[in-house]
Amino acid sequence: MDLLRQSFLEASLVSWNSAMNAYEKAEKWEDALVQVEKMRALRVEPDVITLNTAISSCEKGACWEAGLALLGSMAESDVVPDVISFNAAISACEKCGQWQEGVAVLSSMASYRLTSDVISFNAAISACEKAARWQEALQLLDAMAVTELHPDVVSFGAAISALEKGGHWRMALELLARMPEFGILPNIFAFNSAMSACAVQVQWQQTLRLFAQLPINSVQPQGITYNAAITACEKGGQWQRALLLLAEEGSAGLQRDVVAYNAAISSCEKCGQWHVALAVLAKMLASTVAPDVITYAAAISACENAEQWEEALVLLEQLQSFRLSANLITYSAAISACEKGVKWQLALALFHQMRSQRLLPDLIVFNATILSCASAGIWQPTLALLTELRRQMLPPGVQCFSAITGESDGAKCPASSLCPLQQACLQNNLSGACTKGRQMARACDVAVAVEQTSLRLLRGVWAQKNWNGMHRLPSLIRSSQVTVS
Repeated sequence: MDLLRQSFLEASLVSWNSAMNAYEKAEKWEDALVQVEKMRALRVEPDVITLNTAISSCEKGACWEAGLALLGSMAESDVVPDVISFNAAISACEKCGQWQEGVAVLSSMASYRLTSDVISFNAAISACEKAARWQEALQLLDAMAVTELHPDVVSFGAAISALEKGGHWRMALELLARMPEFGILPNIFAFNSAMSACAVQVQWQQTLRLFAQLPINSVQPQGITYNAAITACEKGGQWQRALLLLAEEGSAGLQRDVVAYNAAISSCEKCGQWHVALAVLAKMLASTVAPDVITYAAAISACENAEQWEEALVLLEQLQSFRLSANLITYSAAISACEKGVKWQLALALFHQMRSQRLLPDLIVFNATILSCASAGIWQPTLALLTELRRQMLPPGVQCFSAITGESDGAKCPASSLCPLQQACLQNNLSGACTKGRQMARACDVAVAVEQTSLRLLRGVWAQKNWNGMHRLPSLIRSSQVTVS
């Protein structure tokens, strides 16, 4: 009878495990956990195969906590975990970026008298890589040699990627160079990580050297590879090389993506090639690649740098036609373009449009708008903007102050068009008094306050050569009841 019951249980367990295997392949980790509970409720004790499959389901479902709980339940149910059990649990931690838990599980294998294999270490190194823990990743790579394990291409690739995330391009190159010592040829993943590490740190020459090594190592470049190379050229101010790589990527039959186009446009923007930037944008729009707000930010900035305000506004309108939301960078560049083009009405309109979209202007936007209005002698909006700028505790730029006090070329207009403060500045060199000792903020306080009170008070203080009184003027005005004359 016992033998018959044992045969029945074994047959039943095979059926349960088949079902578990189906859940694991379908990535239905929740159903797999329910299956384990059902088995225990029916007094069918899961074996190591059952629980390994369940842990693997959790790994595919990125549910590391449930995977570790199943691993812990093995000891309670007298099921001895094996290397597969631990590897699946470490992989579950790796998928979710839980590097500390993954490393802890790896370390606990020794307590079960289990020897970690290459898969165990690779999963732990990858967990560290995802969390940018490059030091721990390198320690694990070194630990493999201690345990007489030979790291493979996955081990090195994950470690190089960890160094890339940590910004250590030199160490990434050193590790890449060490791979042949272990009889391992670098794959495209290792090259991509090393190239990205160099590109981010503005090492465009190193990035292109790695790119040139690809055919020598019989490695075919991917879209990500070209992205890293073009980005490196963009950061290094090599716009012509960036465009050559973009063209080469298309000739190689690879689908150029938004990252490649954005980096190429940005390289043109940084080198003052606004017309080339617009040509690249036109080519992008003619392709199947949809631009994003970063695309337009780079293109508008290119026009702003070249004082092409009309083109900048066309691009801003085009951006909105794609149902993209303009951000601080796009508005800032467009307003600066209008300021350089002496279009204060447009700059002010864009400023208010930006505010209507609940975007908070930064100091650059404020300064560009103030400078645009002040240079044109439009004082009411200038002083209103100055008031808000001071309320937000932001310091105005030197150019703004120069325009307000009449020291900039843009403010040289007929005396009849000047505000009371500018007239006083031109007559009495008020800017020299207020800016002694870099008293920029106090000078702007004076600018805001004078517009609201009598110019006679200002001239009276100045006539007495009372510099302390001049600095105290804003608070004096606020405490008085002087009306505008």
